[in-house]
Amino acid sequence: MSKSGKYYWVLTHVTPSYNAKGELDGYHSNRRKPQQKAVKVVEALYASLLAEEKKHDNAKTGLDASVAMLMKLLSDQNLSYSEFVWSVGE
Repeated sequence: MSKSGKYYWVLTHVTPSYNAKGELDGYHSNRRKPQQKAVKVVEALYASLLAEEKKHDNAKTGLDASVAMLMKLLSDQNLSYSEFVWSVGE
């Protein structure tokens, strides 16, 4: 969400950073603007997942149901989550 209260979409890649001892030191992220075609696909999916969540009285149950819905969609398309994310931008 922007300072004005409007929402916007970004693609974010997060990478762990390690110190000289090989210990996790923090994270580095890069963001970029997605293609409009990808935004349309994701907005439609997000609306479906949110509608599924709202069918449930309990927030956890709703979230579990929307995650299951997403996992089924990915399974039906024989895609991992990462493959899906990258495929919508092509």
